Amino acid sequence: MTTTAALVTPATPAKPAAPEPVALASAVMRIVTARCDREADCRRSTDRDACANEVGHDVVGWLAEETCPNGVDAEKLASCLSDVGAESCSAEKTAADRLGSCTSDRLCRAR
Repeated sequence: MTTTAALVTPATPAKPAAPEPVALASAVMRIVTARCDREADCRRSTDRDACANEVGHDVVGWLAEETCPNGVDAEKLASCLSDVGAESCSAEKTAADRLGSCTSDRLCRAR
C-alpha cells in the first residue's frame, strides 16, 4: 500500500476587521464631555452646561458632516480623548482641534 503525504499549506490569518466608524454625533458628544471634564478637573470651568454649550459649538464647527461624511475612526477618537484628558492644567484653555490628535483631518475616516 502506498501512502501519499498531502501538502498542507498554513491558513493565512484573517486581517482583523476594522472597527466600525463612530457616528459623528457620538464623537462630538464624547469630545465635548472629555473637554469639559478636563476644564472641571483643572478648575477652569464650574458651569457644566455653559462649558458644553461653548465647546459643543466649537466642535460642531470643525467636525461636521461635510468634513467627515464617513464617520470618525474609533481608534483615532480614543487617542484624541486620551490626549484631551492628559492635557496639562497649566496649558492655556484651547479648543480640542488644536491638539494634533483631534483635528478633523486625523479623526475622519477615509472616503
